[in-house]
Amino acid sequence: MQNSTQNENTTMSTNPDEIRIAVFPCDCGVNIAGVIDIAALAEYAKTLPNVVIADKNLSL
Repeated sequence: MQNSTQNENTTMSTNPDEIRIAVFPCDCGVNIAGVIDIAALAEYAKTLPNVVIADKNLSL
């Protein structure tokens, strides 16, 4: 995946109770990208608890 930014906690977890979140906002047209700054959203998501990866996508 291009431009992915991973935190140091991206390795596989062996703890089934650990919360791990991935955020991939879609930069796919005016419905979303026309209203929200997708790059800023991905950067903000990286600061949230339990987010281990955040990256913007051109489409899903």
